[in-house]
Amino acid sequence: MEILQLKYFLDSAEHGSFSLTAKKYMVPTTSVSASVRRLEEELGYKLFDRHANKITLNENGSRLKDALVVAFYEIDTAIADISAENDTRRINLLVRAMRNDISDYIVEFNKRHPNIHFNAVFDFNEHDYQKFDVVIDEKNKDYVGYSGFCLSDMRIRMKAARGKFIFPKKMKIADLSKQPFISWGDGSNMHRILLSACESAGFSPNIVVRLNDMECYNKMLKAGVGIGLARDFGDADSPELENLDVTDFVERYTVFCYYNPKMHFGNIKMFVDFIKTKKQGK
Repeated sequence: MEILQLKYFLDSAEHGSFSLTAKKYMVPTTSVSASVRRLEEELGYKLFDRHANKITLNENGSRLKDALVVAFYEIDTAIADISAENDTRRINLLVRAMRNDISDYIVEFNKRHPNIHFNAVFDFNEHDYQKFDVVIDEKNKDYVGYSGFCLSDMRIRMKAARGKFIFPKKMKIADLSKQPFISWGDGSNMHRILLSACESAGFSPNIVVRLNDMECYNKMLKAGVGIGLARDFGDADSPELENLDVTDFVERYTVFCYYNPKMHFGNIKMFVDFIKTKKQGK
């Protein structure tokens, strides 16, 4: 097993293509394909399902891919840390989604790299993305010229304080038309999802509180001030909240990490690679 084999596999897994990997490494596509096949033979199991000219990562491949993302991040970090030349640029970061998670990631990254600093903006209404090296936002097509990858893909649920409301076991969105809601600010993705769902059901939600602070939002949600939207963390969800079984509310929250490829080196590449190790999904 060789490092280059693993790099060919990881790149092909991320792009879903042997040909794009071959183009990146400036080698024939057959070289990449053959290298991955040798890796599969050495491991004793397939990593991709092959269909005509298409490859699809299978369960074994997904497990290896996730492990290699972490492993190569650690290798790249070690190399950067012992390098004589240090990148002194601040990382210009715009956070428009997963603000609480990203705050934790910055803290963890700073512990590993205390000399790397951020200009971080946590603002739903900041739209001049071109002045930022990295943007965390819901998946969309607005970030022209930026590269990106999925950071989180989770189901969104309507939630309420356990025992504070009386709801039927199953319900429709329209059944909640008289209920109070709490929501995020006007520019937030969660607020947009809530408005769209309620308007599709024929009503405007009765929003009794609107705020932009995660801690305050969770406090009011748990206190029963109103119904709110939140990501579904499964068994890790708060015991103080219950998921409402709203049968016609089937939403997913897909967040991407976008980055400016022209600035994707040094400190910024290290942070982007670190973020890749944090992918969430349910």
